[in-house]
Amino acid sequence: MSGAVIKVMSLDAGLLRRNPSGTVAAVREAAPDVIAVTGAPRYQRWRSKRAAIARRLGMVVATADRQGGMFVMTTLRVTVVDRSFALSSSSAGTSPAVVTAVVELQGQRWCVVVAAPGGAPDTPPSDVPAIVVGGVGGPGSIGVGRSVTVVSCGPVTIAGVAEPRPPMLAVVQR
Repeated sequence: MSGAVIKVMSLDAGLLRRNPSGTVAAVREAAPDVIAVTGAPRYQRWRSKRAAIARRLGMVVATADRQGGMFVMTTLRVTVVDRSFALSSSSAGTSPAVVTAVVELQGQRWCVVVAAPGGAPDTPPSDVPAIVVGGVGGPGSIGVGRSVTVVSCGPVTIAGVAEPRPPMLAVVQR
Protein backbone atom coordinates (compact mmCIF):
# COMPACT_ATOMS: atom_id res chain seq x y z
CA MET A 1 0.00 0.00 0.00
CA SER A 2 1.35 3.39 -0.89
CA GLY A 3 0.10 6.69 0.49
CA ALA A 4 -1.31 7.47 3.90
CA VAL A 5 -3.49 4.77 5.43
CA ILE A 6 -5.92 4.97 8.36
CA LYS A 7 -7.91 2.19 10.04
CA VAL A 8 -11.35 3.24 11.30
CA MET A 9 -13.63 0.99 13.32
CA SER A 10 -17.26 1.36 14.35
CA LEU A 11 -18.16 -0.06 17.75
CA ASP A 12 -21.30 -0.26 19.87
CA ALA A 13 -20.27 0.28 23.51
CA GLY A 14 -22.83 -2.35 24.55
CA LEU A 15 -20.50 -5.07 23.23
CA LEU A 16 -18.13 -4.32 26.09
CA ARG A 17 -20.91 -5.09 28.57
CA ARG A 18 -22.02 -8.28 26.81
CA ASN A 19 -18.58 -9.75 26.05
CA PRO A 20 -15.77 -7.64 27.50
CA SER A 21 -12.84 -10.00 26.92
CA GLY A 22 -13.91 -10.98 23.39
CA THR A 23 -14.46 -7.35 22.39
CA VAL A 24 -11.12 -6.20 23.78
CA ALA A 25 -9.31 -9.07 22.02
CA ALA A 26 -11.05 -8.36 18.69
CA VAL A 27 -10.29 -4.62 18.86
CA ARG A 28 -6.65 -5.16 19.76
CA GLU A 29 -6.25 -7.70 16.96
CA ALA A 30 -7.80 -5.30 14.42
CA ALA A 31 -5.51 -2.48 15.69
CA PRO A 32 -7.63 0.48 14.50
CA ASP A 33 -6.23 4.02 14.58
CA VAL A 34 -9.68 5.51 15.27
CA ILE A 35 -12.83 4.01 16.79
CA ALA A 36 -16.22 5.66 16.37
CA VAL A 37 -18.32 4.59 19.36
CA THR A 38 -22.11 4.56 19.55
CA GLY A 39 -24.23 3.58 22.53
CA ALA A 40 -21.79 5.35 24.84
CA PRO A 41 -22.62 6.28 28.44
CA ARG A 42 -24.59 9.54 28.51
CA TYR A 43 -25.57 10.02 32.13
CA GLN A 44 -23.96 10.19 35.57
CA ARG A 45 -20.17 10.02 35.40
CA TRP A 46 -20.25 9.70 31.58
CA ARG A 47 -16.77 11.22 31.17
CA SER A 48 -15.08 8.71 33.47
CA LYS A 49 -17.05 5.81 31.94
CA ARG A 50 -15.95 6.78 28.43
CA ALA A 51 -12.35 7.15 29.59
CA ALA A 52 -12.55 3.67 31.13
CA ILE A 53 -13.78 2.24 27.80
CA ALA A 54 -10.90 3.88 25.96
CA ARG A 55 -8.32 2.67 28.50
CA ARG A 56 -9.67 -0.88 28.32
CA LEU A 57 -9.14 -0.83 24.53
CA GLY A 58 -5.70 0.80 24.73
CA MET A 59 -6.92 4.13 23.35
CA VAL A 60 -7.74 7.67 24.46
CA VAL A 61 -10.95 9.72 24.19
CA ALA A 62 -10.66 12.22 21.32
CA THR A 63 -14.06 13.91 21.63
CA ALA A 64 -15.33 14.79 25.08
CA ASP A 65 -18.88 16.03 24.52
CA ARG A 66 -21.81 13.73 25.19
CA GLN A 67 -24.01 14.39 22.16
CA GLY A 68 -26.26 11.42 21.41
CA GLY A 69 -24.15 8.81 23.18
CA MET A 70 -21.38 8.95 20.59
CA PHE A 71 -17.69 9.68 20.81
CA VAL A 72 -14.40 9.08 19.02
CA MET A 73 -11.34 7.29 20.44
CA THR A 74 -7.85 7.24 18.93
CA THR A 75 -4.49 5.67 19.50
CA LEU A 76 -1.67 7.88 20.71
CA ARG A 77 -0.23 7.85 17.15
CA VAL A 78 -3.16 10.04 16.07
CA THR A 79 -3.31 13.78 16.72
CA VAL A 80 -6.74 15.38 17.11
CA VAL A 81 -6.65 18.65 15.18
CA ASP A 82 -10.27 19.78 15.57
CA ARG A 83 -13.61 18.47 16.80
CA SER A 84 -17.21 19.59 16.70
CA PHE A 85 -20.56 18.49 18.04
CA ALA A 86 -23.94 19.28 16.57
CA LEU A 87 -27.54 18.29 16.60
CA SER A 88 -28.73 17.98 13.02
CA SER A 89 -32.36 18.26 12.03
CA SER A 90 -34.14 15.35 10.40
CA SER A 91 -37.40 14.83 8.58
CA ALA A 92 -38.60 12.67 11.49
CA GLY A 93 -38.64 15.73 13.74
CA THR A 94 -35.88 14.43 15.97
CA SER A 95 -32.44 15.93 16.34
CA PRO A 96 -29.83 13.25 15.79
CA ALA A 97 -26.37 14.07 16.99
CA VAL A 98 -23.30 14.36 14.83
CA VAL A 99 -19.76 14.21 16.23
CA THR A 100 -16.87 15.23 13.98
CA ALA A 101 -13.15 14.88 14.62
CA VAL A 102 -10.41 16.04 12.27
CA VAL A 103 -7.39 13.87 13.00
CA GLU A 104 -3.86 13.70 11.69
CA LEU A 105 -1.95 10.48 11.09
CA GLN A 106 1.28 10.03 9.13
CA GLY A 107 1.21 13.72 8.21
CA GLN A 108 -2.24 13.45 6.59
CA ARG A 109 -5.52 14.84 7.90
CA TRP A 110 -8.77 12.89 7.93
CA CYS A 111 -12.27 13.88 9.02
CA VAL A 112 -14.10 11.19 11.01
CA VAL A 113 -17.83 11.82 11.34
CA VAL A 114 -20.07 9.80 13.67
CA ALA A 115 -23.76 10.34 12.95
CA ALA A 116 -26.86 8.93 14.60
CA PRO A 117 -29.31 7.13 12.28
CA GLY A 118 -30.87 9.79 10.09
CA GLY A 119 -28.19 12.29 11.05
CA ALA A 120 -26.73 14.44 8.34
CA PRO A 121 -23.09 15.31 8.90
CA ASP A 122 -21.87 18.87 8.50
CA THR A 123 -19.82 19.48 5.41
CA PRO A 124 -16.24 18.56 6.31
CA PRO A 125 -13.37 20.77 5.17
CA SER A 126 -12.94 20.33 1.40
CA ASP A 127 -9.24 19.47 1.68
CA VAL A 128 -9.80 16.70 4.24
CA PRO A 129 -11.21 13.30 3.19
CA ALA A 130 -14.30 12.33 5.17
CA ILE A 131 -15.02 8.94 6.71
CA VAL A 132 -18.65 8.77 7.90
CA VAL A 133 -19.69 6.18 10.47
CA GLY A 134 -23.42 5.59 10.93
CA GLY A 135 -25.91 8.21 9.81
CA VAL A 136 -28.00 7.42 6.74
CA GLY A 137 -26.38 3.97 6.40
CA GLY A 138 -27.45 3.04 9.92
CA PRO A 139 -25.40 2.19 13.01
CA GLY A 140 -22.02 0.68 12.24
CA SER A 141 -21.97 1.50 8.54
CA ILE A 142 -18.87 3.22 7.16
CA GLY A 143 -18.85 5.46 4.09
CA VAL A 144 -16.06 7.46 2.50
CA GLY A 145 -15.68 10.34 0.09
CA ARG A 146 -14.43 10.00 -3.48
CA SER A 147 -10.94 11.28 -2.74
CA VAL A 148 -9.89 8.09 -0.94
CA THR A 149 -9.58 4.39 -1.71
CA VAL A 150 -11.10 1.72 0.51
CA VAL A 151 -8.39 -0.93 0.83
CA SER A 152 -10.66 -3.21 2.84
CA CYS A 153 -13.91 -3.00 4.77
CA GLY A 154 -15.78 -5.67 6.66
CA PRO A 155 -17.19 -6.91 9.94
CA VAL A 156 -14.98 -7.67 12.92
CA THR A 157 -15.68 -11.08 14.40
CA ILE A 158 -15.97 -11.26 18.18
CA ALA A 159 -15.63 -14.77 19.61
CA GLY A 160 -18.80 -15.98 21.27
CA VAL A 161 -20.98 -13.09 20.08
CA ALA A 162 -23.45 -13.19 17.19
CA GLU A 163 -24.25 -9.54 16.58
CA PRO A 164 -26.91 -8.38 14.13
CA ARG A 165 -24.70 -5.33 13.54
CA PRO A 166 -21.09 -6.33 14.24
CA PRO A 167 -18.32 -3.76 14.49
CA MET A 168 -16.97 -2.76 11.08
CA LEU A 169 -13.33 -2.05 10.22
CA ALA A 170 -12.37 0.04 7.21
CA VAL A 171 -8.82 0.50 5.99
CA VAL A 172 -8.76 3.69 3.93
CA GLN A 173 -5.92 4.99 1.79
CA ARG A 174 -5.26 8.43 0.41
